[in-house]
Amino acid sequence: TSSDLVINKLHQYREKFSDLEEIQTLYSIKGNRIRDLVNGIDTAVETSIITMLDAFFAATATQTTTIASMSVSTVAKDIMGLRTMLSKKEVPMEDRILVVSPEVSALIAQAGILAGTEVAADAAVEGWLGKFAGFSIYESNLITPTGQSAPAAYIYAFRAKSYNYVRQLVKAKVTEADDGLYYNILGEVAHGGKVFDQNAEQLVRASVTALA
Repeated sequence: TSSDLVINKLHQYREKFSDLEEIQTLYSIKGNRIRDLVNGIDTAVETSIITMLDAFFAATATQTTTIASMSVSTVAKDIMGLRTMLSKKEVPMEDRILVVSPEVSALIAQAGILAGTEVAADAAVEGWLGKFAGFSIYESNLITPTGQSAPAAYIYAFRAKSYNYVRQLVKAKVTEADDGLYYNILGEVAHGGKVFDQNAEQLVRASVTALA
């Protein structure tokens, strides 16, 4: 059998600045606009990965579960439940990842379950919270369930590299505008992803009905 990973997403960006703006500020506009462009590309890719995973879970009900209500007193048990789901599918313990919304992250912080756990140099990386129940836990503010009957939150539990995502093309350049006294910082990214059948059991999504 065969399965295709389709690169079908294209995002293009433009930031602009003038010589006057550059000399009238205390920081490099070019550098900051390039940083904005890179952040925009990363946000588009992360959003696309979440959309791709949600489509996978919508089509693979066996890899989803529901948590009726999550609170400070239950969040540890709920995370352990996701750990158990992966373990029952014989997913290896190493490289397990948990991605949560800011609301769930707040419950984890209030529960204190990460207190005293190992926090390596990676703690400086944006979104990194710590480790618990074998998971490296990260926060993403792009997890936003939508729709009339959408749950309060999603939690994604998976093993690293359980899905495949490709940035086929990433380009950026600075050009002087032909029709004005300013510069364009241009960026482009082509990307796409897929969960292949042989990796399906390595991903689980929990729908949290209510956050207490």
